[in-house]
Amino acid sequence: MKNNKAASGTFTLNKKEPIHRWYSYIEGYSSCLIEDIFDELKNENIKTVYDPFAGTGTTLLVASSRNIDSYYSETNPFMRDVIEYKINITKKLRESSIKSTELRAFYAALKSSSIQQSICLEWNGFEKYFEAEQLSQILFIKEKIISIQDSNSKKIAMLALASIIVRSSKMIRQGDLRF
Repeated sequence: MKNNKAASGTFTLNKKEPIHRWYSYIEGYSSCLIEDIFDELKNENIKTVYDPFAGTGTTLLVASSRNIDSYYSETNPFMRDVIEYKINITKKLRESSIKSTELRAFYAALKSSSIQQSICLEWNGFEKYFEAEQLSQILFIKEKIISIQDSNSKKIAMLALASIIVRSSKMIRQGDLRF
């Protein structure tokens, strides 16, 4: 393998990769592992790939970048959304006239806004999983995301928010989430 063989079986290398890094996955593997496998099989003329445990869609995203049709199974509905957003929604935005315009405007508005501390920090019982300041910031960002007009841009922004939720919480990620 031309890439870092020891780390390629982990998600670590994806933390530096565009789109792949959008949602970290402990159980994941790197895009370079899949790139290397496709390179090794280049003489096989692969036209279709099936990933039975798709996770964050690493295999599917690499296949898509190589114009290989891909299919998958994933039982976790949130992870199915992650895959959809990383592959199809991103493609739709690239092909649309909107591109990243709304996301850039959202980011600029977020940077220039001052986050208001909520007076009442109750949120369906989830407040116990966050420090008051973090919960206030998360809810503020969520409200800003809701105001995004383009539905595809809104989905990408929600994925960005989802990607920081666990790190912002009192939860511990160890294959599952623990309080």
